[in-house]
Amino acid sequence: TMMEVVSTDQPGILSRIAQILSQHKITVRVAKIVTLGEKVEDLFALVDQDNQAISDQALLEKLRQDIISALDEERN
Repeated sequence: TMMEVVSTDQPGILSRIAQILSQHKITVRVAKIVTLGEKVEDLFALVDQDNQAISDQALLEKLRQDIISALDEERN
């Protein structure tokens, strides 16, 4: 399962993303981290606790909302 994060660069951004993934028992298999000035464009290949692609749409939506909330909190 591929996840793309595009945001303004913030201190601790990768740490916050990693904490959220860990809370949901999601593992990052591959990560491409790119910082372009004040912008980040990160791409992650994710698997669930059974080392499978994530097919649970509710979980994917929860991850999306949790990551957006965490990044928005830091900006404010």
